[in-house]
Amino acid sequence: RPGAGAARGARSPADAPGDGGQALGPRSGAADPVAEETIRLAAKLLPGGAMSAWQRGWCTAEHVGRYLRGRGGDPAAAAAILAQALAWREEHRDVLSGAREPRWQTDLRVLTCGGDGVPIIYGCFRFNVPATSSNLRDIVE
Repeated sequence: RPGAGAARGARSPADAPGDGGQALGPRSGAADPVAEETIRLAAKLLPGGAMSAWQRGWCTAEHVGRYLRGRGGDPAAAAAILAQALAWREEHRDVLSGAREPRWQTDLRVLTCGGDGVPIIYGCFRFNVPATSSNLRDIVE
């Protein structure tokens, strides 16, 4: 539901891929071939061997650079963890984009989305609900 969070000041998933930075990739004109190679390799590791537009929008110089630095500049190693992050983000896209409020069984809440589209989460475990087989999925959602 694009624009579902507009009443709360949030952007739609298409408007807010992650950090508001310029997405890297074949159409961005980015000059960093190592980052572009990392994105290409990560796409191959995703289900179907391709990234969605929403996933690609999160592949900014800041995000891809973080994975490259974390793996000593090795594009293949960085791509492996980038692909894991992208798959997780796709799996939880509805919550990350603000399209759906999570059903967590604790006092952990997505309060709003910042100006750059990143969710701002509040967590208080004072009245934490113990995990049981019936609520475990909602707790770790």
